[in-house]
Amino acid sequence: MVPNWVRPLAESWGHEIRKFEKKVGAIQGTLGRIRDEGPDGAAIRGAPDYVPKIDLPRQVSKFHKAWIDLDHQEKNIIWLQFKEYGKTRDKWAVMGMKKTKYYKTLNAALEKIAKIFHLYD
Repeated sequence: MVPNWVRPLAESWGHEIRKFEKKVGAIQGTLGRIRDEGPDGAAIRGAPDYVPKIDLPRQVSKFHKAWIDLDHQEKNIIWLQFKEYGKTRDKWAVMGMKKTKYYKTLNAALEKIAKIFHLYD
């Protein structure tokens, strides 16, 4: 059974990861300019880029470290459920699962995080 504190923490983790991606996506550099303008039109600017300071809250950081220790499928299902926007039934299709299997796999992954979470104090 998934402890009550894991799901809200997973939701906070998803929120913080989305914020992190938004900040990192704003960093420009030579590769970012090439991505934006294509290989023929990228000019190199002389101004240095701002590198944002990313600090995750302590509990979210512990959750993230535990998430890193999961296997590929467990990582993917937590990523889809808590980080990505969209309807859950669309997420089942992405994982190639039926509803019951999706939730059993998700709950097993959350239980595993609950078991190893304390290792990151």
